[in-house]
Amino acid sequence: MKKLQLPLSKKNYLIGVIFLGLPFFTYAQSDLQRQFSLEASIISLGIAYEQPLLKNTEAELSVGVTDFFRSEMGYSINSLTEKFSPYTKVALRHYYNRNHREHKGKDNSFNKGNFIAFQNKILYGATRDNDIRMINEVHWGVQTQLAKRLLFTFHIGIGHYYRKSYVKQESNSKYWLFAPTLGLKLKYVLW
Repeated sequence: MKKLQLPLSKKNYLIGVIFLGLPFFTYAQSDLQRQFSLEASIISLGIAYEQPLLKNTEAELSVGVTDFFRSEMGYSINSLTEKFSPYTKVALRHYYNRNHREHKGKDNSFNKGNFIAFQNKILYGATRDNDIRMINEVHWGVQTQLAKRLLFTFHIGIGHYYRKSYVKQESNSKYWLFAPTLGLKLKYVLW
């Protein structure tokens, strides 16, 4: 039996079509809200769209730019020798405490609450080495409101890092490892 092999660009295209088409194929009674926001962390700037899928589950799609990760001495941020790199991110979040918050009379607007999530983030290569880095992670997090439309999101979990390089002379053109993950970001909800 022949195994179906798709080039990475076709896989990304297929994933994009599936996730961008979700809003048109899903209909759920939900108190989660669709929201479009600007987001910023210590090392990245981007835009995000949150789409409710089920009562307490949503998909978050993000694109942006981030500081490039170098791996000669482990993962480190090296903005002095590398340029910013684009990224795409898809997360599937399940808010597990929204019903409890509602019974206590707490505000659930702007998709506030505690969640568990699976996230895939792809960092696209610098011109010099033309490689791709991907992080698949499972994490626990909190999204809360700081001001009228300003949100703070925190998550902690474990991630599987993978790198594929297209530089032919590089002997270790692929590697992967598991490591803890931490995310802190501010989001400003546009609508």
